[in-house]
Amino acid sequence: MSIKYFGPLICVALLACESRQPNAANTEAPTSKPAPAAVPAPILPVMADTTSEFVRLGERIDSVGGLPAVHIGGQTYRIQTSARPDRTRRLIKPEPIHMRPLDSADYDPKYDLQRDSIYEANGYGYDAIYTVQLLAPNGRPKFTTTLRKPDFAGPMGGLEHVAQSMVLAPDFLGYLPQFNALAFDVTMMLDETDDGGAAMLLLDAGTGKVRYLTEHNYYGDALSPDVLTPDGRTLLLGQEILHADGRHVPLVRKNLAVAGTVLLNDRTALVVYEGAYDPVKETEIPVRGANAHIIDLRGRELGSFRFHGTAGAIGYMINHRYLAPTRTHYLYDNTNQTLHLIPRNAPLQHRELPLRKLPRFRPPQRPGEVRCHISPEAGGELTLYVDRTTGAVRYRLQQYGGDE
Repeated sequence: MSIKYFGPLICVALLACESRQPNAANTEAPTSKPAPAAVPAPILPVMADTTSEFVRLGERIDSVGGLPAVHIGGQTYRIQTSARPDRTRRLIKPEPIHMRPLDSADYDPKYDLQRDSIYEANGYGYDAIYTVQLLAPNGRPKFTTTLRKPDFAGPMGGLEHVAQSMVLAPDFLGYLPQFNALAFDVTMMLDETDDGGAAMLLLDAGTGKVRYLTEHNYYGDALSPDVLTPDGRTLLLGQEILHADGRHVPLVRKNLAVAGTVLLNDRTALVVYEGAYDPVKETEIPVRGANAHIIDLRGRELGSFRFHGTAGAIGYMINHRYLAPTRTHYLYDNTNQTLHLIPRNAPLQHRELPLRKLPRFRPPQRPGEVRCHISPEAGGELTLYVDRTTGAVRYRLQQYGGDE
């Protein structure tokens, strides 16, 4: 498994969509008094994503008594999680952690000794016990599930990596009724480094039995939102597709890195790949040909095209926005200065529009337009003005230095 990294995204895409109404005409008869100044029409928000139809994992989590809550079978249960190092079980011999160069004039070995003792106290090199409890309305556990670090070794880079990782309590992501499962993130990061990520844990909502354990993300992976299909029976992740019947569709391809996924509709997804890193040769493996693939949710390819509109400095993200008024996905290829339009109802009828062939925005914004920002990692912020009725697009490209 190649070394990958997980961490906060430096360049976060900004989304703001709005429409403008024309000022109301003054229909009153003229008087001797001067007419009052026209009052600007309010800016009305327009839904700009698919959250109303595609529920994202981690959304809509209730809370009772300070704990996450789920509603199962007409009853409200609470989720309680914990984690603690088990210093009775050493998994590997910890290596000394030198936080300062040995040849530094102000190097103090006592500093590193103190640091090592802190790391060991937090579980560096030792096993840990992770606990999840589903608490009934009376406060008694319906089930208690415990896992240890070695349980995560397979999906999370091996025993050495998880043995060195910080010990953090599982983070509840949500209840999946059609899966009858509770979803959790379990972080496996090396303290004060970017090395690591999180495992996804699915527990049976009735018994607490482990249903599935997989790598959820790593530093440097695709930062795609995890979304459910409207029927709740399919979950699209950054690296795979999970079905309620137990099927798993891996999206990873040899010598390629998944740069992002998008749920196009309730039957179709988009997967974008970029070149992978070869740790042996310490070089990037370039991606050639079509790298954006439209697939059904069983993994069967339906179509493909070239697209290089991903941010990859710290975690990949697709330059993507969805506009509900036009029922269209908009993908900005800032590398090639093109815009890809994918209709929600007919993804295979996607179009590629070079920016140079689109009309530039000239004020004012028209009454039927919605405004949408796409802020890629490089190349400047793209603002689209899309007519809600005709779908016509005008654009404004503002360079990050201020020039257009």
